Amino acid sequence: MSCSKWRWVSSGMETVGALLLLITFFVQRGWSLVSIACAALMLAGIALSAVKCRCPVCRRYLSGRVPLSATRCPFCGASLSEEKAAHK
Repeated sequence: MSCSKWRWVSSGMETVGALLLLITFFVQRGWSLVSIACAALMLAGIALSAVKCRCPVCRRYLSGRVPLSATRCPFCGASLSEEKAAHK
């Protein structure tokens, strides 16, 4: 999968995990098995973002400051839709 797709997947995991965590906190008033699973989903999205969301050419981390709709790396200008590029 390309970098831009990984960014969408990780952002979705983070958002869904955070929303479900908030909902379970309001409904159950504390930690439960469901809220722990939601927190784990949110943390997995953050970890996925840290591991997979890198430029395919310069390998720099694309942080949350880079918009999800970005098609080019803000550091080297390479296309983010490339599966793998020659790493030099």
